[in-house]
Amino acid sequence: MQPKMEQPRKKNDNFVVRFPSPPKPSEREPEEDVTCIICTELFSESRSGESWIQCNPCSRWAHERCTDYTGLGFYVCDECRTV
Repeated sequence: MQPKMEQPRKKNDNFVVRFPSPPKPSEREPEEDVTCIICTELFSESRSGESWIQCNPCSRWAHERCTDYTGLGFYVCDECRTV
């Protein structure tokens, strides 16, 4: 007796993977504006090219010029430093 030959499987051409389309710009939630934790100026109102720095522990933002950051290591804001 010969072994049974399996029939080749038919390709299912009806199977389509659909991904959700990205939302239209009018449907997106507005991006949250960031405030400097030192001078309270909004990021959207700051000068072009102005450097901002993020506090490593709390992830809040500040103008680099408003901080005592020296460019070495991590930046830790005054509030996190006192905790």
